[in-house]
Amino acid sequence: MTWDSLLILRPAELYGAGSREGLDKFVWLASRLHVVPLLWGNHNIRFAPVHIDDFVECVVRLIGSDAKGVKTVELCGPERLDGASLALRLAREYIAAPLPVWWPAVTLLLKAFGVLGFHPATPDQVSRLVGPKTASVSSEECRSAHMVRFPQNATV
Repeated sequence: MTWDSLLILRPAELYGAGSREGLDKFVWLASRLHVVPLLWGNHNIRFAPVHIDDFVECVVRLIGSDAKGVKTVELCGPERLDGASLALRLAREYIAAPLPVWWPAVTLLLKAFGVLGFHPATPDQVSRLVGPKTASVSSEECRSAHMVRFPQNATV
């Protein structure tokens, strides 16, 4: 297909929208239950959190630019955190206890639950968490002076 204009957005982990999954779930656990999962056991676990307000601002700016052709924008937050860094940041912010979670055990449990007909996580959630990341910093088109650092402005 040919397109006069096509914008493909590939955001990293979004937070701040009050979701019941992903980083918003981690923030909820830390702020309400005062525990946070400390994911370890896979060196590919990386987070580059983007606050929902920054994401929306970027999308509006990109859509309003009237750029022609096909454009792919990989939007990541200003920091790259591994599972331990993310957990320790949340633990400090919300006075929460980091709960070590060994990733190989999680994958084994998810497979076992799947055999039993339960699916607590979708396959794309797992693959996105440990899959290769193609961008490590914010898109130049969307970098702004107020791009927040996780977990500031985290909505719970």
